[in-house]
Amino acid sequence: MTSGEAERIAAAFDLAAQPLRELGGGYSNESWLARTADGSHMVLRRYGRLNVTRRALFYEHAVMRYAAERTALAAFHRAMIGFRARHPRATRTLGTLAWLRERFVRFTGDASIGRALDWNVAIAAVAGAASRVAPVASRLPHGAVHGDVHPDNVVAHDGAVRALIDFDFTHETERAYDVATAADAYARRNEDAALDPAAFLAFARAYDAALPLAPDEWNVLWEMAIRRNAMLVWYVVTRHGERRRGDVGRAPLYVERLRELDRLARGNRLRTSA
Repeated sequence: MTSGEAERIAAAFDLAAQPLRELGGGYSNESWLARTADGSHMVLRRYGRLNVTRRALFYEHAVMRYAAERTALAAFHRAMIGFRARHPRATRTLGTLAWLRERFVRFTGDASIGRALDWNVAIAAVAGAASRVAPVASRLPHGAVHGDVHPDNVVAHDGAVRALIDFDFTHETERAYDVATAADAYARRNEDAALDPAAFLAFARAYDAALPLAPDEWNVLWEMAIRRNAMLVWYVVTRHGERRRGDVGRAPLYVERLRELDRLARGNRLRTSA
């Protein structure tokens, strides 16, 4: 989307055409920040590679309206307490991990990608995570989550978080998934960097100070980060494969993250906030 196209869309909704600022990040979408007549802001987004249904858009907008009427990440989760959607998008981590393992096993037999990635690493990581989540799965608090918390989807100004954007992965699941997703993103200097466990813990503690995590949630943060990166493996492999058979994009990076996180999960438990 060009700046001219963004300006015409803004004008159609009576938004001030200037200044428009393109927001960075986004694998699939393009987003622009527009100023409204009262001085507040609105994000204009053009969907890209995703096949987005009308129902998915309605759910995404319902989440944003509900949160906006009531309120960083802990504030969003607190705002969403009590949210009930007529047509929710809901998953649970234990079922997702089992589904991912089945997908990865199938990929090992795919002639185009079977040797492109170390699927044994991915399968072992999700299977191990599932075995550790299973005993506490029924006790984990859940609700509407953002689903894709990372620096490109957080608007900051003057050192403070002003907004979350890009809600196309929002759904209802364990809230620890959002915490782990964000901690994983903020605990890396860049996309290619190794995870800093101390920074991961610091993020989780900061969240806990604003909205306390239950002991069971602390126990599964590594597993939630494994779920996140395993989903990225599946997502990138299937999306790239639609455009060129055998193309796995940056999936090798996420497989290496699974190796790293699986090692941390087995030997460096985050049992409490203390």
